[in-house]
Amino acid sequence: MESHYSSPYPRRTIKSWTKREHGINPTDREWMKNHPNYTSSLAEITTRLTQEHLANRTIFLDIGCGDGQSLLQLAQWAPEALVLGVETHTPGVLNALQKAESLKVQNIAFFHGDILDLLTHSTQSFHFDRIHIYFSDPWPKKRHHKRRLMQESFLGKILSKLSPTGLIHIATDWEHYAQEISERLEQIKAHTPIDIRSQHPESAAIFQREPTKYERKAFKEGRQVFEFYIRKHDIF
Repeated sequence: MESHYSSPYPRRTIKSWTKREHGINPTDREWMKNHPNYTSSLAEITTRLTQEHLANRTIFLDIGCGDGQSLLQLAQWAPEALVLGVETHTPGVLNALQKAESLKVQNIAFFHGDILDLLTHSTQSFHFDRIHIYFSDPWPKKRHHKRRLMQESFLGKILSKLSPTGLIHIATDWEHYAQEISERLEQIKAHTPIDIRSQHPESAAIFQREPTKYERKAFKEGRQVFEFYIRKHDIF
């Protein structure tokens, strides 16, 4: 199911990721591609999301879900919801699916592809009740800053897919990147009614995630973790 969704934010042509395919044997690759909770088809995932939305199901989105640690914790925390993970790193998707099988977690789906394709080209008839973006690549070299995911256009797109009472949670361990994210959010706030906080809002249901491997590395190296909680309206 495709649509010609027109976003007020321009499409980015510079990718914030590089696709890595190494380390997977043919048997595992075939198992992954045939798994009922896996797809690399934009049409398939948008159809699934539209069906779930029409059934009034809660839908969570984990962007750059890696090996699925936080995604699987979220799925166990909210078994009534569908938790969608979007990831381009093939070994990460495979590992996440294998972990889900081991834990017998079924309320998940994986889109093996570019989040910008899902946000830009998909139907508008679904939205997300939570969007988590944990430790996206900070691209620390100055010449690579244009590759950072948290551009104003991207943040605008995820806000357009957030439910009226939904919550976006962003975490990064790079201070300069955090400052940039804060600036981008303030730019959006100038023309879009959003509320931004750096601590978890008490009125929102608390999801206590375990530290990711990137977070543990940051703590070990003495770096602070910066967090952002965003909602469309001042309802915290």
